[in-house]
Amino acid sequence: MIEESEFKLIEVVKAICNGEPENKLSNDNFGKIERLEKELFELEGKWSSIRFKAYQLALDNKNLAIQLSAMIAENARLRKMLGLKEGEYREAKELIKRYLVFTGTKNGSSGKSSQD
Repeated sequence: MIEESEFKLIEVVKAICNGEPENKLSNDNFGKIERLEKELFELEGKWSSIRFKAYQLALDNKNLAIQLSAMIAENARLRKMLGLKEGEYREAKELIKRYLVFTGTKNGSSGKSSQD
């Protein structure tokens, strides 16, 4: 996570240890580092879970958009057969377009569309 954020590990350690040089780190500072590392792993686990849920919801939205698109097309066909005025579904069509362009990310777990 530190590397993905483009921080250097030694800079993070120095910041945690109030800028002390590496060779003067006390046991107290190592205790801080271990505690913070535990917290980091817990947060990463929670974040991964949230990303996975978001990805699943985005896929559900995409599936619902496909179903809605089919229903709009069927409605238009039936209206034409019955000689009724064509319906206006501009907002629904914009939502459909938004959800159908969903691609995820390189690891497939962010849940973002390519328009975000």
